[in-house]
Amino acid sequence: MNLLISFILIISIDTLRYDALESMPLTGKHLHRFQQVESCWTPVPLTLPAHISMLSGRYPYEHGIRNNGHYRLKDETVYLPQLLHERGYRTAAFVSAQVLSAKYGLQRGFDVYHEPPIGFKEQPAETTIAHCLEFMKQEGVNDRPTLVFLHLYDPHAPYRGHDRAAPNSRAAYYAEVTHVDQQLQQIWSFLDEQNRWGSTLVVLTSDHGEDLGDHGEFQHGLYLYDTTTRVPFFLHAPAERTLRQTGSLVDLAPTILDYLGIEKPMEMTGTSLTDPDSKTCIIESLAAYELMRWPKMYGLVEGGWKYIEGDGLELYKLDQGGETQNLAEEFPDRVRQCKTRLDPVKLASRETPRGDPELLALGYLSPVSDGEIRTIKRSDQRRVLEALHNSFLDLDTGNFEGIWDGVMNALDADRSNPALHFYLLTAALRLNKQLPEDLINSIKPDYDNSGSTAYMLGQYLEKQGFKEKASNYYEQAQEQNPLFIEPSLALMILALTSGRPDEARPQVELLLRYGAQEEAGILAEAVWRMYQGNPHYALLFLDKVEQKLQSSVRYWLIKGYIQSSQKKNESALVSFQRAHELGYISPEFILGWATIALEINDLVQARRLFAEFLERYPRHKEAVNVKEILAAYPQN
Repeated sequence: MNLLISFILIISIDTLRYDALESMPLTGKHLHRFQQVESCWTPVPLTLPAHISMLSGRYPYEHGIRNNGHYRLKDETVYLPQLLHERGYRTAAFVSAQVLSAKYGLQRGFDVYHEPPIGFKEQPAETTIAHCLEFMKQEGVNDRPTLVFLHLYDPHAPYRGHDRAAPNSRAAYYAEVTHVDQQLQQIWSFLDEQNRWGSTLVVLTSDHGEDLGDHGEFQHGLYLYDTTTRVPFFLHAPAERTLRQTGSLVDLAPTILDYLGIEKPMEMTGTSLTDPDSKTCIIESLAAYELMRWPKMYGLVEGGWKYIEGDGLELYKLDQGGETQNLAEEFPDRVRQCKTRLDPVKLASRETPRGDPELLALGYLSPVSDGEIRTIKRSDQRRVLEALHNSFLDLDTGNFEGIWDGVMNALDADRSNPALHFYLLTAALRLNKQLPEDLINSIKPDYDNSGSTAYMLGQYLEKQGFKEKASNYYEQAQEQNPLFIEPSLALMILALTSGRPDEARPQVELLLRYGAQEEAGILAEAVWRMYQGNPHYALLFLDKVEQKLQSSVRYWLIKGYIQSSQKKNESALVSFQRAHELGYISPEFILGWATIALEINDLVQARRLFAEFLERYPRHKEAVNVKEILAAYPQN
């Protein structure tokens, strides 16, 4: 083991384009200490699988994590934090976004795994760096070798601009990068002040870049052009070693092990960057297929050439730059060689199951299906991707009318696109708009393995009063992706508000398992305490977290349900009123709320609620009974 290196710091700046280094002048002043891998490639332009490749030394088709949000690291996957932890290293991770949540298995081998708090999908660089520095300054941290992983998310959309540029403009993206640079100065100052450079190995890199519309993709994850797949890579180490000029993020873990004098496990495909032999760098993305059933994308970089196949064949000479001149027809032999090299990757894409073996054994997951692949013109793809990008930004600002208009326009280019359907359903829910029946029938949640489309369709149908259909779609979403906990939460609330609490129990157990760090986990904990015969403590628990979740519809629903079960009817009415103000509505909810009002003899509120029920759901099976109740309690 290399005793010169007692501290390892891996810094990953999410969504950092290669050319964005020019917007990091403060960091640039320190880069003279580092060696650069001039041509470094991410194996996949998506946050979760790219970081797994970084820390496992394996390609996505090998470690099985192919996308964000619905994959979980398998326990048997070789993993750098675990390897070092087993050798006595203190290990800590500080991540800035829920896309790297511990629930996806990344916490394995880390003594500390710090992620954004409940209710926050991300946090700014200054917050994450503050927690990281607090750890590094702790007394005793230097007593044994240490690994720190620091992930900063600011350059990811939406782009705030930091008063230097209009929000969500191209300039705002680079302003985000400059903001990260300013915050990173605290890390460089710490290493300077503590005189740590002589014993510290530092890696500065990114998981992927950002297209910004250069190739028709406004963010990242679908195409494989340099704007999203070429990443900065700098390494500083006390030992003077020469790094080769071409590499992949899969080489990061083997390189660190090489510097430490630890033998690389056979399972690691990556090689140390100190090995002068240039390797083939494989690139992939299945996101377009999984989300929209567009073609899967595969590529490789080798010998100064870049090859891409998906909805066509593309070959570029890297030293010509720009990826504007497709040479595939001029060099058919090289195209054939590249296609052959990618055959094992494509075969693994058909065979790789999602998630870990434990989930598979429980019957929650199935292998990714080849299914139907839909090819549309690149010009239409651009229309769709621009609409999706704008919808993402509009969702952040609450501009649901903008989402509705943009998606309706883009549906002309790709009517069966589930990603567009997701945003359309979101807008319909918030705007209380009813979708045309033919459009509802065109929605295909089977196309979306993330479960998001099935879940949103369930939400829409539940609000329309079709509880059984909604429940079926929630179950479909749950089967597609058990790590997406919203469907389980919806099923739990449906069971509780429909008077079938026993059906909520399996959902509670799943939420406690995979949603412990999220809003859903808190609510499931309260329900669990009620099941254990402690409703009083369940309500005390909810009172304690009210400030954190006071804007959560589900919080007030659960609280109202537990209060009503304990005959605290006045309090339950207040909770249900709050849930209603925040936008929740369903036939069972209104009936339950009205029934409680009757029980405490609040006839005015009961009549109002029963009348609302008849207005919203005139053909509901309980409509006749509700009319009889209203007749029995006429207005004075």
